[in-house]
Amino acid sequence: MLAHLAGVSERSVLLALLAAFVLWMLRRRRTAALQHAVWALVVCGMLGLFAFGKALPRLPLRVLERPVGAVTPVVESPIVDQASPAPVVARSQVRRPVDWNSLAVYAYGAIAFAFLAQYAAGMFFVRTLLRRSLTIAIGNVHESERVAVPVTVGWLRPRVVLPLDWRGWNREKLDAVLAHEGAHVRRRDGLVAALAGVNRCLFWFHPLAWIVERKLALLAEQACDECCVAVLGDRDRYANLLLEMAMVAEHGRLQRRALTMAARSHMRQRIDSLLQEGRTFSQGLTRAGWAAVLLCGIPLVWGAGAVELDPLAAQVQTPAAVAPKFDVASVKPCPPGDGGGRGSNGGGASPGRLSENCMTVAQLIRSAYVEFADGRQNFLPLFVPIEGGPAWIHSDRYTIEATTEGTPGFATMRGPMLQALLEERFRLKIHSASREVPVYALTVAKGGPKLQPTSPGSCVPLDYSLPAPYPQFCGTPKRGEPGLRLIGATMADLCKMLSVPEMMERPVIDKTGIAGTFDIQIPGPGELHRGVPDDPSSSAFELQSAIQKLGLKLESAKGPGKFFVIDRVERPSEN
Repeated sequence: MLAHLAGVSERSVLLALLAAFVLWMLRRRRTAALQHAVWALVVCGMLGLFAFGKALPRLPLRVLERPVGAVTPVVESPIVDQASPAPVVARSQVRRPVDWNSLAVYAYGAIAFAFLAQYAAGMFFVRTLLRRSLTIAIGNVHESERVAVPVTVGWLRPRVVLPLDWRGWNREKLDAVLAHEGAHVRRRDGLVAALAGVNRCLFWFHPLAWIVERKLALLAEQACDECCVAVLGDRDRYANLLLEMAMVAEHGRLQRRALTMAARSHMRQRIDSLLQEGRTFSQGLTRAGWAAVLLCGIPLVWGAGAVELDPLAAQVQTPAAVAPKFDVASVKPCPPGDGGGRGSNGGGASPGRLSENCMTVAQLIRSAYVEFADGRQNFLPLFVPIEGGPAWIHSDRYTIEATTEGTPGFATMRGPMLQALLEERFRLKIHSASREVPVYALTVAKGGPKLQPTSPGSCVPLDYSLPAPYPQFCGTPKRGEPGLRLIGATMADLCKMLSVPEMMERPVIDKTGIAGTFDIQIPGPGELHRGVPDDPSSSAFELQSAIQKLGLKLESAKGPGKFFVIDRVERPSEN
């Protein structure tokens, strides 16, 4: 919810800047009616983005971030300082954290509800005023002892309400008042004011909502002033009439509930505008004018809601960091139907030699940029979606035989050196990005966590420089155990294990606030079945049951999701 509000707020500022730019371009021809129509469209845009913004398709807009030397690899495994082992927190020390995000949502909702309740009370006051007023024989006009100056109230069926002393006015004053208030009725200014009020209640935290509401109130009065002077003429006499009526005491409760002809807050600006030398007066927007505003405004609103910044790291050459490369590399396509894979066809790595047998380009990208991104094996690589690129990167398979002098490690050959080979032979141009995606949030269940602290000495910090066979690394599954028994795992380690595609269909993020290391038992991929989350046979349901036994739970949420975007890729030439 907060992310949606923040996104709408940012897009609303963009929309307001576009509106201000358009009005500046039309500064020699703009009228109060035109300005009112444009800012009314901004209010409608804010409300539309609030209600339907998530349903709009996204238009990625790439922007350059700070320059980097290469594509940032996706590395999820933590590097633990061996000199400072992770602290062990006893079960009694685990506290349920404060969910500040939920607290902020509740605070926003409470304040918005208070503003809406106040606004609804004002609408009720207006209905009471109309119900107790009397209809007079001048069109659809009412009179009431509760008003001291003419007002227009109502947003679906607006009504003009005059004070009881209207019968003592001369004909010129009455005609001016009826022309002004009648313009409010024809222009549906009450409806625009109501939408601006609701917008202010929903975006009470956003200065733009308050500024636009006040601006619309002023522009509505100025547009009706222009209409009156255009019809009746004699702007000096009309300005004197406004000053005369502004001297009358108003009922304060109507200040924000109705369109008041003689509101004191805007009087000086209105009179200055009327008496400006050389200006002309318009009776309002024509149908062609409204059509032009809508035809230009709707695409701008849609564009402001659909645009999404896609950070693109600037690729620059850094001579100090030269990526290692293979000396000789052979790339050959595999026959159609060959399933490929390292294990099934004998692929692998030996000192100075790399063999990748019948792998798709997507699999090679995953190996180079995820599993071995920084020259070290990522024990729990997340599934990172690949966007863009032709369909053949997921279907065509290639066998790669590459050699180099020296004895680089297998992780270096399958990571940085394979990256260089893909960029050279496949002309691969790729960048990483992130955006908000559906995730599962791991939180503390009611009753608190039921976690088993790790026994001292049961695991060692992750370090692949140790000689094989590797010892039991902290945060990794214990070999030979049924299911997945994580030894010395943090909550972040558990989330990484749950985020692999064989476990869950969404990434899992840590929202528990629990520190320390624990031994955790969960079902393994072989014990899970794919399905929708509400299906008892699905992995999400089975894992939810296992997680609940730990005093934790999985909740649907929104969070950052990483993915790769292919900018360019070509089929390699055989050699």
